[in-house]
Parts: sequence; structure tokens; C-alpha cells
Amino acid sequence: MRASLAALPLLLALGAPVVPAVAGAQASPSYPAHAEIAPDRLQIGTRATYRGWVVVPFGVPAQWQTPRSDEMFTWGAAHATRVAWTGEASSHHVVAESVKVEVPLQIFATGDVAVPGLGLTIRDGRGTTRSQLPTVRVLVEPVLTAADSNADLHALRGPLGAPWWERVPWIWVAVGALVLAALIALIVRLRRRRPQPAAATAAAPKRVRDPSAEALAELAALRRLHLPESGRFAEHAFQLTRILRRYLEATAGVTRPGHTTPELLVQLAEARLQPGALPKLEGLLHLWDRIKFARAESSVDEAQGAERETEALLRRPAAEAPRRVA
Repeated sequence: MRASLAALPLLLALGAPVVPAVAGAQASPSYPAHAEIAPDRLQIGTRATYRGWVVVPFGVPAQWQTPRSDEMFTWGAAHATRVAWTGEASSHHVVAESVKVEVPLQIFATGDVAVPGLGLTIRDGRGTTRSQLPTVRVLVEPVLTAADSNADLHALRGPLGAPWWERVPWIWVAVGALVLAALIALIVRLRRRRPQPAAATAAAPKRVRDPSAEALAELAALRRLHLPESGRFAEHAFQLTRILRRYLEATAGVTRPGHTTPELLVQLAEARLQPGALPKLEGLLHLWDRIKFARAESSVDEAQGAERETEALLRRPAAEAPRRVA
């Protein structure tokens, strides 16, 4: 794929950034460079595309440095290409190449985020230059859910109707209550006149449910769905969270439905769990939260490993509920 080098002076005239050399490298000419992120406004955790290019003389070796992921940036696999520029300038044949790179990117921070440029190693006739693309700024917005207490509420809109207690016909309600009371009194009097039936046989004792057995049965049913093999990792993490939370609510004696993960861990720290159970519970719950809410990547092996750890926790002796002082 070739393009005319006549556009190269235009890039320099328009103020295309120049690749800076890293301190300590041998002196080498600077080259036109550019970096961008599309889209430039996105929500936290959504996938974007980082693109960059550098124009170098034809045949000069250039290699992109592999970006490293951290808590703020998650980089995917980079795809690099070279595009040749050919043309005539001042009766001399000029040949150059555009070295391009494209990398998937996820950002886990909000606000005006500065994304550092990718590193590049250029080996020309004067030596080796370790350079870096210009910094790119992108606006990252948070994701608000319906349960977020900080979400803005819509203003009230009029006209507003009268409250329900002003719209109820209380006179008819009173008449209906008197009629119902009279009917109940009549039924009671008629029942008293009838012979009393023999005492009913003692009801069969209720079967005590085993929380561990129920949780293991639900886990076995979840495995038969093969959700990780279908790529449904978020749904798989949600079901595992539901099974483990219901088991802890039935056995730990301190947790309640609706607790967030930090609240649940605080309550479990006060429960009498088996040694080593709390760190495993904390790791599993945080892992599933990242998959469900931050759209973190997962794999079949990781999902199946979470199933095995959940099964091991379910097969442990149930935690002894804390005793209340009278």
C-alpha cells in the first residue's frame, strides 16, 4: 500500500507532533508523529481504540514497545503496519514510510484522563532512538445505576392529584365494614351450633432444609448450563454470587439480603467462619463484581476454578451463628 510523499511536508506545516527522544539514547532526527483515541468521550470500562503513527525514512527499522496494563489502563493485542510514501521533491527521489499501530484499550478512571503515548524504538543510520508518542487526553464518564444514591432525581411535575385519603369514600367504607362484621358474627354463631370435629392428627414434622445441600444442587444445575463455554461470563458470575450469598445468609447468621460486597465482608468478619474461609470469600466476591460491573475479561478456566472454590466453601462445616446475650 503506497501513498505520495508530497503530503509529508504538509504534515509538518500543519504542526504534526514530533516524536521526542528519551533521555540517554543516541542523538537522532525527530520524526512526525500522531496519536488519538476513538471515541474521545466514553464511559468507564468501555472499549476504545488507540491509534498512532510515525513517519520514518524508508527501510529504517522501527519497533513498537508492548504497552503494560495496570489498574487504570487495560491494553489489548497491538496490530502494527507500515505504509510506504513515495514522490518527487526538488528533482530528488524521496521515499519514506508511515509506521502505524492500533491497540484496543479500556480505561478504569473517570474525568479528563491523560493516556501516555506508546513507546517506539527507531534504529536509523545515526544510532538507536527510544521515543514515545504524544500524550492523548480522553473524557471518561462514570456509569450510574438505578440504585445509586447519588443519582439526580427528576423534579416533580404538576398538577398533582389529591392524596389518597381525600379520595376514599369513607362513609361507604364504614358501611361495608359494618356489613362484614355482621356477616362474620353470623358465621361464628352458626359454627358454634355444629358439633366440633375430632382433633386433627398431629401434623407431620417439617423437613429441615440443608443449606449446603441446596446450594450444591443449584451449583450442579448451573454447571449443566455451560455458561462459560458460551462466553456468558457476567451471567455465570451473577449466578455464583447468588448461590454463595443465599448460603451465607442461611448459615453465617449475620448477613442480610441487599448487603453490598463491602458490607457483606464486614458482617462476615464478625461471624465464626472456618479458618481461611474469609480471604477466599473476599477474593471470589471481588472477582465476580469486576466481571459483572466493570466488564472485566474472564476465561473458561477461571470460571471453572471459581466453581471449584465455591464448591469447596459449600462443603465446609456451616459457620456457627453468634449467640445473642439476653
